[in-house]
Amino acid sequence: MNIRTLRANLADAINEAEHGHITTVTRDGRPVAALVPLAMLETLDELEDRLLNRMADEAEKNYDPTAPKFGLVDMFAEITRGEP
Repeated sequence: MNIRTLRANLADAINEAEHGHITTVTRDGRPVAALVPLAMLETLDELEDRLLNRMADEAEKNYDPTAPKFGLVDMFAEITRGEP
């Protein structure tokens, strides 16, 4: 749904989100955002937290104080690779 249409039909799009529908918002034909059910967003946030906690636990378990250190940029790159 393009932004102009979304503005004109926002109440309907929100009602649809309440019933589980995802609305993809486009600008110039490109997807740029999504209107999603809140429960879905909360579930995704919870899953992300679990994944990050699991990764932290694994890193702590495999911690080697003699291994070379890496910085925040390296850590972010590792997290965002999408590997559980």
